[in-house]
Amino acid sequence: MSLAFCLSVRGGSGSGSISSTGIVCFWFPCDARLNATLFGERHPDLACVLRFDTTHREMWLMAQLTARMGLHHTLRKTLKGKVVNVAFMTWDPPSELVGRESELISDMPRILTSLCEDSGMLAFGHNDFTTDNAYFFADPDGKLSFGAFDWQQSCVNNVGQEWAWNLHFLPPEFLSEHEPEFIAHILKTYEEFGVHIPRARFVQAYVLGTVQMFVFGGGGLQLLLSDLNRRGIFQGLVPNDPRCQGHSGFDAETLEKVVGAEMTRRTFTNCCNIMRRHDFVRHWDRWKQAGGKLVWEDAAPTSSGSGRKADQTNVTQRSQAQRTE
Repeated sequence: MSLAFCLSVRGGSGSGSISSTGIVCFWFPCDARLNATLFGERHPDLACVLRFDTTHREMWLMAQLTARMGLHHTLRKTLKGKVVNVAFMTWDPPSELVGRESELISDMPRILTSLCEDSGMLAFGHNDFTTDNAYFFADPDGKLSFGAFDWQQSCVNNVGQEWAWNLHFLPPEFLSEHEPEFIAHILKTYEEFGVHIPRARFVQAYVLGTVQMFVFGGGGLQLLLSDLNRRGIFQGLVPNDPRCQGHSGFDAETLEKVVGAEMTRRTFTNCCNIMRRHDFVRHWDRWKQAGGKLVWEDAAPTSSGSGRKADQTNVTQRSQAQRTE
C-alpha cells in the first residue's frame, strides 16, 4: 500500500457544525486506522520512512535551549519570576517536578528515543490535523476531494507518544472528561485491524510521551507571554479568550501570538493533567533506574478510574494483512 494515499477523503453529502466532538469523531478513526494499517517498524511500505527520533533532533535541541531559559518560571506560574495574570496560567504540574526541570530537560531526547526503540509500538503516523496540512484535488470522476498530510511530522513513531501529541491540543476540560473513551476507541480501532496493544502499555508510552510538549511548551510560554506583556495584552488575557476568534482588531502578527498563547496554554495544561493522572514521575524515575530503558508494567492497573484491569498480553500483531478501505 502506498503512503501517497495518506488521508484522502472524498467529497460528498453531509454537513455539520465544527466542534471539538465533531473533529474528534472524524480524526480518531482516520489516524488510528492509519497507524494500524501501517504498523510495525518492518512494514514493507515503511522502508524509507524515517523514525521520529531521527527527524526531530534539531527541534529537541531548540526546545531544550528555550526551556532552560524559562521552564522553571512556567512551572511556578510566574512571568520571568514576576506574578502576572495567574488566572491565565491554568496548568498544575506534578509537585515532584518542581525543582527537577533541568534534569527533565536533559532527559527529554533520551526518553523519546527510548520510546522509538520499542519496535512493538511503532507505526506510521500523521500527527496533528491542522488546516495548513490540507490539500484539495479532483478525482477521476471530477469530484472535489481533499486530503491531509503533515510534511513535518509524518514519520514512524511510538503510537503512545503520537497520541499524546495529538490529544493535548484539545480543550483541557474536554480531554479530562473524555480521555478514557478516546484511549478505548484508539485501542479498539487497532484491534479491528489485527493490532493488539495492552492498555497499560499504551498509557505508559502516552504519559512518557508528554515530555516533548512539556519541555517545548513550558519554555515557549515564557517567550510568548513576555512578548504579549510588552504589548500590554497579557494582563487582560483569559483562558479561551474570545479574541482568538479573530474579532479583536489585532493586526495579523499580534493575533497569531494571542492564538499561540491560548494554544500553548491548552497544550501545557493538558500535559500537566496527563502527567498527574498517569503518574509521569514514577514512570520517569523507573526509566532512569533502568539506565534510560523502558520498563513496561503490562500487569499494572489503569489509572483512568475505570477500574478495569489492564491486559497482560504482550503486544502482538495478529495479522500482517494489509487493509485498505
